[in-house]
Amino acid sequence: MTSTMSKEDIVTSFQTFLDYQNTANWDDIQKCIQPSVHFDNSLVQRDAFIAQLCLGVEGWQKQSELANYVVDVGSQAIAAEVINSENERGRQGTAGETLEYREIAFASFADGRLSN
Repeated sequence: MTSTMSKEDIVTSFQTFLDYQNTANWDDIQKCIQPSVHFDNSLVQRDAFIAQLCLGVEGWQKQSELANYVVDVGSQAIAAEVINSENERGRQGTAGETLEYREIAFASFADGRLSN
């Protein structure tokens, strides 16, 4: 039996996913993701999906912030504008260049966990 989340629950789940990603909390992020996920036109296992999230440009640190969103409770999905900031870590811990960009993320949930 599948559970239906409210609009607020969907937004909270997506925000929690972003928070775990921002803090590189790869152990707890597993709780937010189904065992297999539709990603990039393929069905991938959770660990492979998380490995994809870990990829980044060496020497850069990424932070993602939920800006605007539209939720479809019937399909348990969210379309979200996410603002990403990537900071280049300079030598001896000094801050380097900062790159900011926006992206649109589409995510759907099954039984309260990210599935697509």
